Amino acid sequence: MLYTLLVVVEFVDEFLLRPLASVIDAVITSVYYFLWGSYFVGYCLVEGSSRAWNLVRWMASEIHRGYDELCLITLDVTDYFYGGTKGGLKSARDFGQSLVMILCNLLIELGNITLWVLLLLPRIVLCIVDYTLDFVLNCIVARGLSLLNSAFRLSIGLSLLLILYMFRRYVYLLLIYLLQQARTEISIKTQRVYLWTDQQLKRFMQNIRNDPGNAGSPNRGGCVVCMERSRNIVIMPCRHLCLCKECSQQLLLHLENRCPVCRNDIISFLPVYI
Repeated sequence: MLYTLLVVVEFVDEFLLRPLASVIDAVITSVYYFLWGSYFVGYCLVEGSSRAWNLVRWMASEIHRGYDELCLITLDVTDYFYGGTKGGLKSARDFGQSLVMILCNLLIELGNITLWVLLLLPRIVLCIVDYTLDFVLNCIVARGLSLLNSAFRLSIGLSLLLILYMFRRYVYLLLIYLLQQARTEISIKTQRVYLWTDQQLKRFMQNIRNDPGNAGSPNRGGCVVCMERSRNIVIMPCRHLCLCKECSQQLLLHLENRCPVCRNDIISFLPVYI
């Protein structure tokens, strides 16, 4: 019995639970990687677009600022040619510093973009490793919980079978005891009914015998058994009208199947009304 149960559990686990778990894992994996790819592409597009836009905006602002400074320097140079050499040299110095700052800032932004591009691959690898470990751990946990659930249900079934096997004799004895009690109760009640009926018949016959009105009149056409009541039962198939209803019932109770007149077998009783 236990081997059959184990075979059934293994069959259900092999052909129902494992394929279902594989399908669910495949669907979850597809959705997971789809969402992860969408997130990665969106992240790259948003981050790259943001950095490119910041670079373009910074370059535009720097060019505009440089243009403004160049205009101012040009005006200063013009003033220099018209006003003297001191202001012109200062303007040239400021123009050089501004040009150097623009070049430094441009190189810094290029370095930031280059660093972001170089660190993009390690970030991708780290994300893949992180999501892979998370997926593997989730699969292991789900599989472990499924195995624990199957083991728990199997232990419950084995416990029930063990309990039934241990107490099988007590259950059998209990059933035998209940059947014996029912049989004894039915027998006692049947015997009580029979004794009560017999007592009532005897009391009735005693009352008829002790009745002073029937002392001097002979009983003509009475029952051949009790000699008290009138005949109203015909015995079949011999057709002797020789019994009353009460005596016919007593013959049935005592399993007497012969006619009291001719001693032939009794098949049935036919009541007549005179």
